[in-house]
Amino acid sequence: MMNKLALFLIIAGISGLVFNRLYIIQALISFEVILLGLNYLIILYAIQYKLLSNQIPSLLLLAVAAAEVAVGLGLVVILYKKTGQVSFTDLKVIRG
Repeated sequence: MMNKLALFLIIAGISGLVFNRLYIIQALISFEVILLGLNYLIILYAIQYKLLSNQIPSLLLLAVAAAEVAVGLGLVVILYKKTGQVSFTDLKVIRG
């Protein structure tokens, strides 16, 4: 039952990335849902096999997710300041 929830989160995130072609924030949320599902699977694996050492990859995955959100939202803020809107088509504006 718990594995189904994790797989649902991963599939929902992947479908959000596949069907989202316009908005950056929706893509970031979809990617975060994928990472949440993976983190949930790692925790379930650690609980099922009673391995406390699997908490370390879970914490690393949370750190990667936090860094990804910080960088992504920073790019979104810069893009909004330059164009007044946030979409994938406007990413050409912030190229260096």
